[in-house]
Amino acid sequence: MKKLGHILRWDNLDLLGIAFFFSILSFFSFEVIPIAVLFLYYARKHLSWMLYLLGCILFLFIWIIIAEEPQMTKMDHVGIIVDRETYEDTDRFVIRINDQKYHFYAPINTFELGDQVLIKGETLRYENSTVPYGFNPYMYYRSKGIAGKIDVESYQKIGKEMTFYQFRDQMITNLINKNVSPYVLNTLFGQSLDHQTESIYEQLGITYLLSISGLHLYVLIEIVKKILYYFSISDQKQSLIILVCYGFMAYCHRFDIGILRFFIMHGFLLLNEHFSWRKSRLELLQMTFMMMLLTNMSLLFSSGILMSYLIVTIIYLVKPWFDTYDGYLKRLLFSGFLMVWLMPFFQRFDLILVILMPILIVLIAYGLTIGSLLIGLIPPLAPLLDRYSQWIEHSLILLNKNTLPLVIPKMEMPWTFFFYLFIIAFLLVKSRIKKAWNILLCVSLLVIFSYVEKNESRLLFLDVGQGDATIVETKNCVAVIDSFSKAHDYLKHRGITHIDYLFLTHSDIDHIKEAEVILRDFHVDHMIGSAEVDSYPLYSQGMQKAKGGDQYSCGDIIFHILAPLYSYEDENNASLVIQFNFWGKQVLLTGDIEYEAEMDLISFYGHKLKSDILKIAHHGSNTSSASLFLFYVKPQLAIISAGRKNRYQFPHDEVLDRLISLDATIYRTDQQGTIIFDPNRKGEKWYFHLPFSPRFWYNMYRVRGRMYGWVHLPLLLQ
Repeated sequence: MKKLGHILRWDNLDLLGIAFFFSILSFFSFEVIPIAVLFLYYARKHLSWMLYLLGCILFLFIWIIIAEEPQMTKMDHVGIIVDRETYEDTDRFVIRINDQKYHFYAPINTFELGDQVLIKGETLRYENSTVPYGFNPYMYYRSKGIAGKIDVESYQKIGKEMTFYQFRDQMITNLINKNVSPYVLNTLFGQSLDHQTESIYEQLGITYLLSISGLHLYVLIEIVKKILYYFSISDQKQSLIILVCYGFMAYCHRFDIGILRFFIMHGFLLLNEHFSWRKSRLELLQMTFMMMLLTNMSLLFSSGILMSYLIVTIIYLVKPWFDTYDGYLKRLLFSGFLMVWLMPFFQRFDLILVILMPILIVLIAYGLTIGSLLIGLIPPLAPLLDRYSQWIEHSLILLNKNTLPLVIPKMEMPWTFFFYLFIIAFLLVKSRIKKAWNILLCVSLLVIFSYVEKNESRLLFLDVGQGDATIVETKNCVAVIDSFSKAHDYLKHRGITHIDYLFLTHSDIDHIKEAEVILRDFHVDHMIGSAEVDSYPLYSQGMQKAKGGDQYSCGDIIFHILAPLYSYEDENNASLVIQFNFWGKQVLLTGDIEYEAEMDLISFYGHKLKSDILKIAHHGSNTSSASLFLFYVKPQLAIISAGRKNRYQFPHDEVLDRLISLDATIYRTDQQGTIIFDPNRKGEKWYFHLPFSPRFWYNMYRVRGRMYGWVHLPLLLQ
């Protein structure tokens, strides 16, 4: 037994937790396997191997069960309303049916929590992301325990039951009826602020100051401690009361992982003290994360739990180093270190923000938390918080105009590994010369990475549903042609802050919905619209109007404007038609033009319309893409942007038949997702960002793609 002592040991839980972390990362990202093996070899004499192997087996067993795709079928079942979120003109309800949760939409106040509902409809799974770096509804909602959504045919309330969150919902309703500030609902219940307010924080990359975290809970607990001390409550009772406070806040925030971590951690602290476990805080932290995962493995569908682990663990590890400093300098160094450490996730470093971060934490995290607690207790004080929050927002707008952030593209796993390797080396070495070398290497890595990523050339037809968005990227040119949705997030994650041209082919909402946000968050040199369209929104006052015969130079690319040639009664026909050469491929983008405009183009340009790549007009409607027009264009490849199962049934069969008769290859965003042409890619230059697949092990690969990069699949998998 003595020979097996190091295997059966239950100590060194900090090493055990880190070993689990690397092992879980290895399961989703194969590049981490060498790191995990090296760590296990290094810690082999100090690791509790029995616990490690049992934990890995238990993790794999639970994950296989959790990750299996829910069955999606027609349904006619009775369920219980267990949660709801209110939007501008509708409620999104969460209904529990046979231990599975689903979303469905209904008019505001149709149901209350606890209502038994007979619901009939079809269950649908949320889709995997089909845009590089885009929001992934499937992964996000699976991490929240939501199996899918219901396409409702009918519903009927048939009874009522008590639900777990019913009291929380009543508290929110009472505060809303008292017209309290949205900041109160955000702080106390995690309710989202309106889009315009959130965008102020997003532009500076400090939305985490609004999300409930240790910064906010610290204020709450300090207030509670002062009150308990005033009433001479014993230390043991204080700890129990604080645990109850953590539990109540976790309940109010629907057990958000940020608060749940504090709740479980504080519980372990009490047990550690009561049973004399003699475990360090770092060991208790590892126990906390393992407990969170084993009780809710769905958290791994999102990278949030692992990012939280990474942040908190490094804080515990570097805390002794920062404790050697005092006052503002300590806070300054700490905020700077955190901003650098989080660069692979938030993609920016801003020296001005680093200097001001300790002040922002006091004003936003502390100030708004205290204000929200006061308003929750004394609602008549609400106007004071409104004025304070308005002052904060105005100050942040001014600050945003005067910052010079370093913005980098989203890091893939290999780049992230080397980035963290240099930071850890900086912390470990004692020589100032070696520290300076590590800083130089880290900065060089960021410069090389940004240069390589930003100098790639790509032509993307984004899958935006029933709309249009095309992006042209080269070393010297970034152009966006129409933007219904998702272009903003893609550009942001690519580290792009400057757009040379924003072309809006016409004013239909499915082509310009996101344009205002792009103009707000990016530096746009030129916004180009159709000279024959007068219905662009007010934000387009600085727009340049283009007509047939105009051209615009963007680096090595020249955008030739072929239309509009005339004025048309139907503004679809007045769409910009753009032709340009991209790496030897002639590309023709046709907006929403229809038969009349196509015939005019034939009359004016004839065989000059010949193009290798044709973006099919009007999402594949049979009012466009006439046989004669296609004959003159003679496309080798036709791109159709349309939504899955759209109500117009685009693309129409007649259009597809015409393209097939020309022997043109057809790519569709409703089938292939985002369609990408990368001229520097080895092998096949065209590839897709595919929708989800029902196959289980492909689902595993998709999870990996969502958390640590995205899946590149060749065309043979279409």
